[in-house]
Amino acid sequence: MRANTISPEAEQQISTLQAQLLSVSSDLAKARERKQLPTDEFAQGKDIYTIVFDLQYTRASQKNGHRVEEEATWRSTISKSWDELFGHLGPTMLTPAPTSKLDSELDDWIDWEVKSDKRRRPWDFDSYDRLRTTADAIDDITLQCYALGVTEDIAPTREDKHEPSWTLTSLGRRQLV
Repeated sequence: MRANTISPEAEQQISTLQAQLLSVSSDLAKARERKQLPTDEFAQGKDIYTIVFDLQYTRASQKNGHRVEEEATWRSTISKSWDELFGHLGPTMLTPAPTSKLDSELDDWIDWEVKSDKRRRPWDFDSYDRLRTTADAIDDITLQCYALGVTEDIAPTREDKHEPSWTLTSLGRRQLV
């Protein structure tokens, strides 16, 4: 006699329980998606979020008849709607994306925006070495998306060096389209 033999009745009961579990899981997922969030407490798509960023650049000046270059930082802001932010960062989260990747994507996007609008720059330079959004920008954005249920955090992997990763929920994927 084999110890791992399952009777037909037990096998039927296991099958029934598995079907019930799938049904309950499906109902729970649907209920979560239908859940109405208190939208008046969260920013909405057309609401504006102001992103603070720093430009690091080299400033040239004349001292005692010699050209002198010194590093300088210029802080400024740029305003984007939540729809624009989600529309730009959302595709990055189609697969799990570590916070640092989202931060880099945000920096690159704001960098492009600043380069295309020369009025945003201080008067004493034509180019800059680096643009960096402040640390709270990506934290605010990921928190807002998480609170609205369009993203979820994923446990860090070894490659992510213990930083959280973010991915779109099914609601987030529908919003992105």
